[in-house]
Amino acid sequence: MSDAFERWVEWRHKRPRDRRSIPAELYAAVMSLPEADRSDRQRVNEVVRSHDEARREGRTVWLYLDYQCPLVPNSGAKVVGLSRGAKPGSR
Repeated sequence: MSDAFERWVEWRHKRPRDRRSIPAELYAAVMSLPEADRSDRQRVNEVVRSHDEARREGRTVWLYLDYQCPLVPNSGAKVVGLSRGAKPGSR
């Protein structure tokens, strides 16, 4: 079985049409490192272990953001603090 670093490097250097994937948690942990540290086996394995521990202990949360349309009707997002007749963005 390969460690997190080997899985990261194998995925990172795969051919363009290769459909191999890695877990989102592994990707997020490695991408949280400065770029220079992403090629350091010890740092990669350490940060993946740390993120995994935080996830198991319930100290993490995933946020899914839609940058194309951040305020979609019926998305549950609410605009609060508007006076009657006011438009969002106006004072």
